[in-house]
Parts: sequence; C-alpha cells; structure tokens
Amino acid sequence: MKFKFLPIIMFVASAHIYGQVTPQPNQENNPVQAESSKGTYVLRDIIVDGVKKYSADQILRFTGLSKGESVEIPGQKISNAIKKLWETDNFSEVEVYVESIEGESVVLRFNLQDLKELGEVKFTGKGISKSKSVKLAKDNNLKPGAKITQNLVATLKTNIPKEYIKKGFPDANVTIEDKVNAKDSNLVDWTINVDKGKRIKIDHIEFEGNTVVSDRKLRKKAFKETKQKSFSIAGILKPSKFIESKYVDDKQNLINYYNSLGFRDAKIVSDSVYR
Repeated sequence: MKFKFLPIIMFVASAHIYGQVTPQPNQENNPVQAESSKGTYVLRDIIVDGVKKYSADQILRFTGLSKGESVEIPGQKISNAIKKLWETDNFSEVEVYVESIEGESVVLRFNLQDLKELGEVKFTGKGISKSKSVKLAKDNNLKPGAKITQNLVATLKTNIPKEYIKKGFPDANVTIEDKVNAKDSNLVDWTINVDKGKRIKIDHIEFEGNTVVSDRKLRKKAFKETKQKSFSIAGILKPSKFIESKYVDDKQNLINYYNSLGFRDAKIVSDSVYR
C-alpha cells in the first residue's frame, strides 16, 4: 500500500539564516565613458589622485596598462583596468576620467581612495570573555592592519552569528561601531558587539497526517537530535534547544523511518516553526 505522509511539525521556536551579498563595482557609470571622448588613443600618461601609498607607476602596474599602448575609450582595456584595481582590495573608490586629449594621445586621471585598515579590535556582549575575544578575532582574521573590505564586514556578520545559531541562539547578531584611531588616521578601530539573544527551546512537537505509529514513537525514533521539553525519571529537565541544522537532519530521519516501515512514498508536505 502506498502512503502519503502529510505532517505539519510545530515548534515553539524559529530560526533565521543570515547572509549578506557584497555588491560589485559598476563600471558602466564610470566617467571615462563620456561621449565626447570616444575613440582610440595612445596612452601618454596617467595622473593619480586620492591615494598616498602608491605612486602613479605602481597604479599603472596594477591596471596592466602601459604608456604608449593603444586604448579604446570606452573599451575593454579600461574596463579591465578598473576591475583589476578593485581586485587588489586596496581601494574603496575607483574612478577613471579623461584628463586631456592631444591629437591621438590621451592622459587618464585615476581618482582612487585607499581602503582603511583595521586598528584596535574590541568585543563586547554578554559572555564575551577575554579568551573568547581572542578566539573570535583569530577565527575571523581580525588582525591590526587588515584591509577593511566589504567582504570582511559581511563575513564577520555571518560567521559569528552562525556560531551561536548552532548552539541554539537563532537571533544572534553582530553590530560594528567604528572610529578613527587616535594615533593614525589611516586606521579604524572596531568595537564589535555580539548579541547572542535568547536561547530558543522546543516546547512541543506535533504531527498531522500520522496514522501509522504514535506521535510519541515518531518523536523517539525519528527526532534523534531535536527534542521537545521533557523531564527525566529523576525529574531533571532534558535539553530541548532548537538547532536548525539538526532539525533539518531529523526531518530526513523522519522520512527514513517511514521508509523503513515500507512506506516508500512518504514525504513531508510542509512544516512550520512557531514561537
């Protein structure tokens, strides 16, 4: 006999997945695309504004361009140069302008802004000890002098909450306060506040559409890691924290258990998690 299992699994809990997407630089809006500059020219020179650490020759090497070569404006070489500058992870702003055109030669102006670097890092939040701060900094590569990229910020705001989500704190989040270092204006100090939120525990697990075995047996046989609130014989409250990854595994265990009973078409049509 074929059987379609239609459970709705209900918890007094919920979980979230945190993530952020890092935006890509927009090359199409770069000032070098001006209509009046269209054509093919010999690159005579470049001028660099806004950066202190790199000379014009260094910037030229970053771009892959060479003085005396032909460049089309707008064109692939200029687009590639902009892309290469972004990929160095040294700049927070990249713009290219046509500075001047004389006959068949062109001078390009690169307007760049250095990425800020990390100065002092401090962690705050309930339960954040000195040793925990050291571990968090090490695990997330938060070293003095590290470039403050969008990827660094996004990774930090994903990795730290993920650690707490695995421990049953689905609302964990991170906020970053920054200020210019008192001794070096090129450095930015971070105060990272970790708010792990409340630990979410499972109050009850319910099934709908289960007519084969008791709900109690399903909870025992299939839900090996996801347990509802209960007490041991000694009257001790058993762990019932909600961990999303284990919940996903146990839903598969539920299907596997039904399969073992001979119901090969068993499936979970929907499940809901409530607070």
